[in-house]
Amino acid sequence: MKIAVLCDTHFGARNDSPIFLHYFFRFLDEVFFPHLEREGITEVLHLGDLMDRRKFVNFATLHETRERFIQRLIQKGIRANILLGNHDTYFRNTSSINSIEELFGGMEKQGITVHKDPTELTLGGTKFLLLPWINRSNEEVSRDLIAKTNAPIVVGHLELTGFEVLRGTKFENGMDPAPLKRFQAVYSGHFHCKHSKDNVHYLGTPYQITFGDLNEPKGFHVFDTDDRSMQYVENPLRIFGEIGYDDATIDYTKNMPDMTRFKETFVRVRVQRKRSPAMFDLFMDAINMAGAHGVTVLEDKCSETELSDTVDVSKDTLSLINQEIDNLEVTNPVKLKSIVRDLYMESLFI
Repeated sequence: MKIAVLCDTHFGARNDSPIFLHYFFRFLDEVFFPHLEREGITEVLHLGDLMDRRKFVNFATLHETRERFIQRLIQKGIRANILLGNHDTYFRNTSSINSIEELFGGMEKQGITVHKDPTELTLGGTKFLLLPWINRSNEEVSRDLIAKTNAPIVVGHLELTGFEVLRGTKFENGMDPAPLKRFQAVYSGHFHCKHSKDNVHYLGTPYQITFGDLNEPKGFHVFDTDDRSMQYVENPLRIFGEIGYDDATIDYTKNMPDMTRFKETFVRVRVQRKRSPAMFDLFMDAINMAGAHGVTVLEDKCSETELSDTVDVSKDTLSLINQEIDNLEVTNPVKLKSIVRDLYMESLFI
């Protein structure tokens, strides 16, 4: 049996932006469901953060999610097991109130099952340990099941120490991954960049959500219960793009790049040298005429020497912030870093 594994869809992200919602459902329409149909896949595991908003739901987002994801699963006879993620829970310390049960609960007879508590599930002869978002209310039972289960495969929405919350930035205040080492494989949502260490695999988001995803691989996975392999299915659709500008070496009046790839994308233009304002205007017009959603221009006003004296450009934003915190005289730098990290992660979805 083949099982489609999806996580961190975050329907409603970016302030319920219709532009991003359209892009998210393009992935479902053009990549996800066509692959399931070609492969005859009738089982889906969603590893948490189906919705983006913890406190409320936008009705337009809800309508699109119900009609174009949930109802489409039902119409195609595809069964889905949906785990809660941290964005699906109203309170941080309990999963008792959550958006997924409120919106799509009680649909087991239609093939939609919501899991808010850790449990075991057998599909295609393979037993899985399901670990939805772990908080104070279910932490003890989660640890007991991790210790006692004979399931070889773990799927969940885990916050593990030592894994990358963002590319190049490791999370240091999560659950110790040591108890998970005895399993054949652990597959998780939550951290948005796709990466692996030992037997733990963070699967990443199926599509780009922030500019931090610009160069990240995006897609979903298919687990085969016959040989317990995991296949990666890439999503070629992009909503972020980047291009360089340097009119000291390129005459854009004669050699304008093909901008059609930037249709329905947000584009970042990195200006290396701009000697002709008129030529730069032509360049920007070409991007806008291609149908870009928006363009951000990054111009380096400093020389390379000046820049290296002020900031280490090889480091990511959080690393630079943490470095500054280390230079401060504060009583609890670890707690301050945790607060700043949470604020930074929250800001990515505003």
